Amino acid sequence: MKSGASAKPVLFSRCKLSADLIMWVCIVFATLLFFGLAWQKYRFFNGDTNDLAIFAFAFSHTLHGEFFPVYFIPVNLLGCHPNWIILAWLPVYACWRSFYSLLFFQSCMLTVSAWPFYLLAKQELKDTRPALALGLTFLFFPTIASQHVNQIHDDQFGLPFLMFAFYYFMGGDFKRFAVSMMLACLAKETITITTAMFGVYGLLLRRPAKWVVFPLVFSVLYFAVALKLLSSGIAGMGASLYTGTQYLEAYGKSPAEVMATFLNRPGFVIRSVFSPVKLNYLMKLFLPVLYVLPFLSLAVVIALPNLLLNLIASNVAMTVIPWHYNILLGSTLLVASVFGIKAASNWFPQNRSRVANSLAVAMMFTAMVGTRFWFVADDYREKGYQSTMQKVVATVPLDASVLCSSPLLAHFSNRPKITTASTILGWGDKNPQKMLTYDYIVLDGNWRSYDALSQRQLFEMLQKSGTHRVVFAENNVALLERVR
Repeated sequence: MKSGASAKPVLFSRCKLSADLIMWVCIVFATLLFFGLAWQKYRFFNGDTNDLAIFAFAFSHTLHGEFFPVYFIPVNLLGCHPNWIILAWLPVYACWRSFYSLLFFQSCMLTVSAWPFYLLAKQELKDTRPALALGLTFLFFPTIASQHVNQIHDDQFGLPFLMFAFYYFMGGDFKRFAVSMMLACLAKETITITTAMFGVYGLLLRRPAKWVVFPLVFSVLYFAVALKLLSSGIAGMGASLYTGTQYLEAYGKSPAEVMATFLNRPGFVIRSVFSPVKLNYLMKLFLPVLYVLPFLSLAVVIALPNLLLNLIASNVAMTVIPWHYNILLGSTLLVASVFGIKAASNWFPQNRSRVANSLAVAMMFTAMVGTRFWFVADDYREKGYQSTMQKVVATVPLDASVLCSSPLLAHFSNRPKITTASTILGWGDKNPQKMLTYDYIVLDGNWRSYDALSQRQLFEMLQKSGTHRVVFAENNVALLERVR
């Protein structure tokens, strides 16, 4: 009896170790898979790269004496959002000087976030099988998986720390929770609206005061400090997000007008929140969590601020599943779903494990079905003009300034000065004549987004000015060099 009793825990621990190893294999596989997709997409010039170029230009020029400049206006990248986490990649970028290294960093941060989420699921469900299924659900969840190929943004760099904060919060480890939560906020000041809700959640759970007070106080104070930095400490564009109404223009032209609309026209606000576009968004967002699971737990309160912001916003970008506005929302809904599964399985005490496993597998399946919300196969195929685009990049000297199309922009991020025609016409002093001051200009007829229309004005100016000569033109792409 004694030998049998002692053998059982050893066998059980080996099973847990095996499950942990499987989870890490899945994380590594997902990292390589999704980074491979990102590499394929941008190697084939199949996506806009403006946001990607902002980060790549900042990193490249930091190594040449400018600290994180923004390519199109004289401000600092950290003045747009104080993302201190990205500074950790600078030594790696010094060795791997390519925007692909930043995409790899992003993929690592996204996939490693599945580890604390898996640990949380294993801790709460007391079973490695549903925990593994939920870990895979996290890796393929549409609002998370899509961010591997959606250029680069700040939110994802706080995701692993936010997931660790959840894990330590539920495990009762206050010190590790506090550190994880603070690190999450260092990635982007807006993460504070999520971390503040830990205090509300702690209150609902009737936790001791420190679990309530610290998240609320730190989040509010850090947001205030970040806002001060954005408005008067670091030159950037971040302050305008809070002094203007960029995402709420349907409600007013100033914060005061927006608030007046909320108070005086509640019917208009409700119609906006539940418009057909928003309802379609909700159908897609909640599909991988089986629509109801997050709402079976009080943990859903942590997701509510981001959900409310996305629904209220009049900017449709907030309700596009594969854009970065939904990554924190999706991840917090996933966490709430873990507790939803726990609650649902407790309704069937005789089949608790089977119910938990079935729900987790169903989530994994629907998350993979949700791949169709962001994956476009054509983005990863070589086009007929591939060789011409490569020729353009190879022809432009490293010391030349370049005006090009957005699909090319990140590929020139190591040049001293870069831009697009739409950027000049839409930002700064909006002076069209500046387009003619660049050493090289690329006219890309294969770029068919709305911003590509700005090339028409540039083409007309080039016809009249005589400032540039054609180096070559093929496959609907022309490279022009400024006449000295």
